[in-house]
Amino acid sequence: MAKVYKNLVLTEAQILFDTNTLKTFQLNKEYLNDFLNLYSGHKKEQDSKFYDLLTNNSTYAKTKNISVKIIKINMANMCNLKCKYCYANAGTYNKPKKIMSEQTIKQIIKFIHNHKELEYICFFGGEPLLNISGIKMICEKAREINPNVKFLCQTNGTLINAEFIKLLKKFEIELTLSIDGNKKDNDRNRIDVNGNGTFEKILEKTLPIQSYISSIEATYDGKSTLSKNEVKDILKEIYPNTYILVADLIENQPHEESRNIENEIQQILNNKLGEFRWTEGFLRDFMIGKRKDFFCAAGTQLITIDSDGKIYPCQQFIKKGDAYLLGDISNFNEEQFTNKVNNLSAYLAKDNYKCRNCFLNWQCHKCLAINNEINFSDCEYKKENALRIFDKLGELIVSGQYENLVKCVAGGYRYA
Repeated sequence: MAKVYKNLVLTEAQILFDTNTLKTFQLNKEYLNDFLNLYSGHKKEQDSKFYDLLTNNSTYAKTKNISVKIIKINMANMCNLKCKYCYANAGTYNKPKKIMSEQTIKQIIKFIHNHKELEYICFFGGEPLLNISGIKMICEKAREINPNVKFLCQTNGTLINAEFIKLLKKFEIELTLSIDGNKKDNDRNRIDVNGNGTFEKILEKTLPIQSYISSIEATYDGKSTLSKNEVKDILKEIYPNTYILVADLIENQPHEESRNIENEIQQILNNKLGEFRWTEGFLRDFMIGKRKDFFCAAGTQLITIDSDGKIYPCQQFIKKGDAYLLGDISNFNEEQFTNKVNNLSAYLAKDNYKCRNCFLNWQCHKCLAINNEINFSDCEYKKENALRIFDKLGELIVSGQYENLVKCVAGGYRYA
């Protein structure tokens, strides 16, 4: 197993990973002996060749900031489907059904104007395509304010029409499509309000615009005769150039446990993306040098605006009422919003916990919305799995296969 000294991880293949800068080093004998003496306590840090790496927190300091990069806009607090497993109660989040009004949209545009650091606008619901005119208005005005802003849309695909396709092409909107596999698996849960399956309609509407579908999220209810990997393969045949994620129901999400890392990485090398979510995320973040200084992006870089104009850290908080409310776009107070965001960010900042000195603090994620608290019960499993990943990466670097892994993982960059 790899050896850890603060932010430095030495693998059995004598590859050193610095988890502060997310850089990789291949050690010669002199540096290897120096690290081993440091690790065993026979050398002090200030006398070590690694002193600069141990005291270099510049990357950490630079990336720890709070600014809204993504807003998710609930264009319609309702849906034309009635999926049996919907955590949002048919898209309503247990609130009255509502299409976002033009007045609320105007207030959102004002918010966008005052937050020009924004990188992504994501339309979701319910079903966002119940409000295509609202999507059009936001796209037009937001692009005038910020020519570089990108648009995403999460949809069930059944309401795609000529008007929306024009918007797709004009604003290069990237779609995340919800479909659960083959007809049998999809139609078991993804039904319309009359109880009819949606598989054939989804294909009819989406196959002509495949190039705009950047990802597919399939929900796995555990009742299929197929494995998650088989579900993914079926969808890959239908949508060959799309990143596909097959995810468990929220209530069935497994707790982190010991994983067969060697097998998972081999599967990823065989282009089996979309099943090993934690391992893929770890590899992707390390390869692109992405630090996560907060347990979650919700409220720190991401906010959600519901169809009634209320602002939440993410959509998972909407049905929790006002406990995590950040503000109201229809009566927006920048100072109050900033104070609430700062308070939430302080709670989510790893710097404020024992995690500050953990070699995994750059990557670890915890969901406040699901757990209602920051829970550390799976930390040891995550550390063990991380060390196995680093050991495997060390092997791949020495054997010359690392670049192949980079190319495979790149298949999920767009989705991330």
